[in-house]
Parts: sequence; C-alpha cells; structure tokens
Amino acid sequence: MSEKLSKPRRRGRRAGVFASLVALMLVASVGAVPAQGATATAWIPLRCSIGGAIQVHVGAALTTTYPDTVAPGATFNLTGTSTTVIFPPAAQQGGAVFNGDAVQGIVQDFETNLTNASASFAATAGGPTQSSPTQFNAVRAVQPPNKPASNPRINGGDTTRAGFAPATPAESFSFGDVPTDPTGQTGNRFGPVPGVGGGPNATDGTPDTLPDIGPLTVTGADGDTVTIVNQNPGGPPVMNGTTNLGPKVADNTIAFHNQGSGTPGTYGDQLAADCAFDTSTSAVAKPVAAWVDNLTIPIEAVGPPEDGVGTASARGTDPDASATVTGIGTFPVPAQYSAITNCDETANNRPFIVRANAGGQQIQFNRTGTDTSTCTSSGSTNTNEGTGTGTVSGAINGPATLHWVFDESPDDVTIDIVGDAGELHISGAPQPLSGTPGGVWVFGTLPWPAGGGV
Repeated sequence: MSEKLSKPRRRGRRAGVFASLVALMLVASVGAVPAQGATATAWIPLRCSIGGAIQVHVGAALTTTYPDTVAPGATFNLTGTSTTVIFPPAAQQGGAVFNGDAVQGIVQDFETNLTNASASFAATAGGPTQSSPTQFNAVRAVQPPNKPASNPRINGGDTTRAGFAPATPAESFSFGDVPTDPTGQTGNRFGPVPGVGGGPNATDGTPDTLPDIGPLTVTGADGDTVTIVNQNPGGPPVMNGTTNLGPKVADNTIAFHNQGSGTPGTYGDQLAADCAFDTSTSAVAKPVAAWVDNLTIPIEAVGPPEDGVGTASARGTDPDASATVTGIGTFPVPAQYSAITNCDETANNRPFIVRANAGGQQIQFNRTGTDTSTCTSSGSTNTNEGTGTGTVSGAINGPATLHWVFDESPDDVTIDIVGDAGELHISGAPQPLSGTPGGVWVFGTLPWPAGGGV
C-alpha cells in the first residue's frame, strides 16, 4: 500500500548540533548524540583568579543537544558543542595592570559532575581523567585514547598562539585572541573556547566543535533524573590572595597582548587564571531567562518500541541546508538527497545519498550502516526515523554519523550528518530534484504500527 499527500509545509529548522557542559574564560564542552531530542543553552557563571591576585567574574553560554529521556542502565553520549565566553567590562578591566588589549589562553582541566550517571574514561598520557565515577575532566575526556586526536586547538600543539610559543601544551584547549578594553568602557566581549578570535558580538570568532563526550552510563532508577553540571564538590579551592573562591572547576593559563605593540606584537607572562563556579552576589547575571543552569535528563523505563512494517522513500532538495566545514565556517548550501529506508534496520540496505556544494567543494554522503529505523503513525502523518553511519567525500571527509526523520502527509525531511571535519543539516518540505517534484512516499501496512496509530 502506498500513500502520498502533496501538502508541503516548511517547519522551523531544528536547532543544530553545533553547539561536558563547559565554559570559562576558559571552557570545556559537552555536546550531543545521534537521535538526540533536547536542545538547550546552558549559562555558566565563573569566578576566576588571575595570577592568584586579581578576581574577575565571567560567564559562558553553550548550546548543546542531548537525549529527551534515558532508560535505567542505558549509555548515552553528549556531542557537538560550541561555547562562547562572555567577558563583561569589569573582567576586561582586570587586564589593565598587564597593559592588555587582547587575551589568549589554554584550558587543561574542566570539571564535570554527574548525578545518577557515571563515566569510565581512560587515563590519558597527561594523567587520570577522573577523580571518581561521577567526576571527570572534560578536556581529557576528548584526548586519546578516549577519542582520536582532532586538531591542535583541542589536543594541544597549537603553534598560532604567540603568547604560548612555540606551541600550546599537549591535552589543552586553546582560544583567542579575544579583544579586550582595559578601560571597561565598550561593553561585553565574546570569544569561542576552544576556537579562534572574538569581538563585541556573540557570533564573533570561529568555534571548534568537540568530539563526543561519553559513553556515560545511567545509574539512576526509573523516575530519577540525570543531572550534568560543571561543578566539583570537594575539589581543591581556587585562592585569590587569602579568599577562597570555591572548588576549582577550570584550570586555565592566559597571556595578555600588550596594547600598542602591534600584531602579533608582545605578550606578557603566562598567568594562572583558574575558576570556580560563581555563587557570589557579584556573579554575572544570566543574559537570557530561558537558558538552563544544568542539563537534566529524565530517566524512564521503556520497553522495545512498537514498530511498523514497510519502507519510506525521500527525494528532493533543501535550498538552504546548513553546512559547517572545519577551516571555512558555517553557511547555507543547496543540498540534494535520495533515500530508500526500511522500517526494519536489519533490512535497511537500499541507497541513501546526500550531496551538497560547500565552499566550492562537493560533499557526497553514502550510508554504509543502519543502527535504528522505526516507523510510526500519528493522525494522518506517517514517520520513519533512524540513525546510522556512512562515509563523506569532499569538504567533510571521512566517516560520519547519520540521523534522519521522514514525515509523509504533510511531507517533511530532516537529515543530520556529523563528521570529523564538519556537519550538514537538512530540514523542511522537499523541493524539486532534477526537474521532478520532491516528496516523501511510504509503503506497507498503514497506519504504522499495523493495526492502529496514535
């Protein structure tokens, strides 16, 4: 049986995977997983001590996607996070004593605490990644052997930071230069960590996306909640003179560029700039009320999902897909797709091809494996959703993960492809492909599952 209803509609583009809880002047990251459902921006206030003598208050905003729910005993990942640090005017004034008009730095430890979940990361060449099953350093969690080396702004060896010549240390995130105004007269400054650059706008600079954080294992029971937050209960204190700012969350080193010395110019001494989670009355206020203070994931016991029987076919164009290519940036691209999927992942062996042109480079994705594929119906809409793996040629080169949602009646397509060198995100009603109408077609015993719907 086949159904088709040509009532195309464009729905809002899903919040990206661009975007471990992290942050700082000086940040580490936690991000998203295939088939994730919840996207949030987390606000992290930090209280830092520069050189053990100058106290500053900064904040960080990260956007990340994570599971809607998790089952008892299940494992999950956090992936694909980008983070922006916010330096208020008062924090920029902290660099006046160093005659600084820009700051760059490294992050070697960013502590992440788990409730109702645990981690089991391997020790890195630099030492232990965890102090307990519920407390880990997110920087070392993305170093070999936990994850393959990605780039020198994540794994160390960055030769572009003049304040850390000849290269940043191994197992460190690097950031900067973030321009600062030591007079504190020109508003907030923003910089991605890890990443390059920064400026007076929240979108200034080029962030780096971290590898997956995980697997994390659910230890709570049905009805409990997993909580992930960048705190370090019982950890060593951050001291500013004789003042205890709280348990250390971030271990950072920074260097100020001396104003008037040109580019690359002269950098001052490397200074410790360690941070605690800021609970003081002087903490930087949360800029957006909807931003969360931590990640929370409900734990729900679930049985095997009831599934339909049949196949789905999706074919079309997304004229404004979103591509991110390492070294180039994020930009809209036209993308084409043609896919045939089966409700049974073990029978999912038909072609799944996506093409796009990003920055003058052709991207082509071919699915090589399917992890999940589920078919359900709700009212008049039939949906096939799944996850898998594949290979990407061109600008985003190498292995990649795949997440797709094909809605029929009304027709709508979501395809998320995440590789080591970039990402491609497609969403919306299928537009024509090669002169023929785009769309989603479903075949099988409808509604899905057979015998009913929601």
